Amino acid sequence: MKHVSFFPFLVLALTLILVTGFVFSASPKSVGQKTVVVQTPPVSDEQYQAALKLVLNKFVTSFDATEDVSVRAQLTEQTLGTLLTMRVPGQEKELHLTLAIALQKMKQGFGANPQDVMDGYTQIKQLISQTNWLSL
Repeated sequence: MKHVSFFPFLVLALTLILVTGFVFSASPKSVGQKTVVVQTPPVSDEQYQAALKLVLNKFVTSFDATEDVSVRAQLTEQTLGTLLTMRVPGQEKELHLTLAIALQKMKQGFGANPQDVMDGYTQIKQLISQTNWLSL
């Protein structure tokens, strides 16, 4: 008497399920999915200049008003964070980057080298005085 085995049918069914899974997982998922692109308008020169002037005015005034190193370090870190989140017009990128680098130098100087703090602050003050629209 011959035994009937279901093993070949089981292997065939599992193979079909596996192949079907691969086909559906590799197919593009564009159906039903929509990509939403939100474009923000570029920042105007006037908006940027007003915002940067406000940020730097607050920084310089507060920095000069205190001698406490921890307060100055916190103020420097906050100002750097603000600069890094600002949107910048193309022609002001170099100035913005220079200001951010000077603030980063100051931030690192609080932990390692106090001279870096003063060098960075002097550089910021020079940039402010050299930029017509930025003079405080």
